[in-house]
Amino acid sequence: MRNLYVLLTVALMACSSGTTPASNNDHSAGGKATIDLTVSGALQGTTTQLAKTDCNAPVFDGFFTTMTPVINGENYDLSISTPFKSGPVTIDLATPDNKVLLQLHNEKLGWEKTEGTTGTITINADGVSGSADAHAMKAAGVQTFIDLKFKFYCPAS
Repeated sequence: MRNLYVLLTVALMACSSGTTPASNNDHSAGGKATIDLTVSGALQGTTTQLAKTDCNAPVFDGFFTTMTPVINGENYDLSISTPFKSGPVTIDLATPDNKVLLQLHNEKLGWEKTEGTTGTITINADGVSGSADAHAMKAAGVQTFIDLKFKFYCPAS
């Protein structure tokens, strides 16, 4: 089991692209990651700005990436993990046991997909872009909720 953990860690580190600033969601930017995000509810705002990214190629039948959008002047980590063998794949977030991790957080507060979250997440056929429309993401430990809608492009380097 330890060897599998080391292999997974090395594989994910090898796929990491480091820090990539972006200002829009136009794929004509070449290999730069982009996002177009709107959040409402307990946190409200829109952004196309990314402070950094950790874009990974699909690996081990999954899609894993972390982007750091700047919302209202603060950095938030947006983490996505979904099953993905080939695409496009659209997953209903309300389906039990859908194996989707979707989180938005900073040092102060964070929200995540829970059993009460509805909406969808899509990973496109290219394995580096997609969208999400998530409703009722819950904060850990407090009763606050957000709705999160975004499109992204996050190519591995």
